[in-house]
Amino acid sequence: MLLPGDPVPDVKGMDQHGELFQSHEYIDKRNLVIFFYPKDFTPGCTAEVCAFRDNISKFAALDTELVGISGDDSTSHKQFADLHNLPYRLVCDTDGNIREDFGIPKKFGFLSSRITFIFDKHGILRKRFSSQFFFAKHVEEALESLREIGS
Repeated sequence: MLLPGDPVPDVKGMDQHGELFQSHEYIDKRNLVIFFYPKDFTPGCTAEVCAFRDNISKFAALDTELVGISGDDSTSHKQFADLHNLPYRLVCDTDGNIREDFGIPKKFGFLSSRITFIFDKHGILRKRFSSQFFFAKHVEEALESLREIGS
């Protein structure tokens, strides 16, 4: 698993619009919050993605790009994003390679972990936060970390 001080892994994947996401494109441009969630349309994941959505102006003020990643395909991501008016990218990780590059294990050997990574503008991990059940806490932890980066 990535530790604070590690660089963002050079990963890529398709988003809900069929556009290629590449993590290295954000280095030296913007802060980057990448959050992994288990599955589109589930209650906890819906709460989490909507909490990020509801705080989008705070992230924008901190010059931060949000990216959500799960194992769902682009069709599911598009429907999920449209239903909840999500103004950020949802990246597909259907083969689990992105999770693997981040060193994220499965919970209990089968359940996808819920974890958030906060990278500064140089692509360096400043903080990671993991909680399977405290959905909104991911947003709070990310904003707090970004404020620390800015000060």
